[in-house]
Amino acid sequence: MDLGQLLERLRSEVGVVAAEVIPDDLFSMIVEGERGVTGAMGSMPVINTGLQDCIDRNTRICIFEDDTLWHPDSRTMNMRDGTGRIIGHTVGRSEVLEFMRRDDVVFLSDDFVMYQDLEISGTPVMELLAVPYRCRDGWIPEGTSPVLWYPCTTNSDMIHRYFGRDDLRTATGILALNLRGCR
Repeated sequence: MDLGQLLERLRSEVGVVAAEVIPDDLFSMIVEGERGVTGAMGSMPVINTGLQDCIDRNTRICIFEDDTLWHPDSRTMNMRDGTGRIIGHTVGRSEVLEFMRRDDVVFLSDDFVMYQDLEISGTPVMELLAVPYRCRDGWIPEGTSPVLWYPCTTNSDMIHRYFGRDDLRTATGILALNLRGCR
């Protein structure tokens, strides 16, 4: 599958409003913008493994999406203590009821739990994750290592402006993968 075929198929997915290849200059601005991100809980340090996953792949596509785009039921954030142990994380839709029945977690939001019996060592950090993504029917070739990652709000706004999109109600996801012959 070449880049043109990928874009054509991606643009036909339910929930994809538009899909654009991210040029190197824009990706450099995204990387720079993500360096200043802190967690939702004040000034908590952030480890952005999702961004690193995008850096490690040779092709990056911005997906402008509405709320009908299919998403894998996967974690998108971990909170780790100073030793690297996971002390909290997002919960996939299919796991919410299971976690609601547990007595060792507390929900901080509709989809984020913390383990209340764990002693926190050191300074907690928030880890932002990319999720494996092959689209609803798994049509993206397996050997391409595709991931979907969401940039911070200020970068999302910048991406909208870069591509001349004025509908800020669409989310901006970055699909990163390794295509042969690209970059």
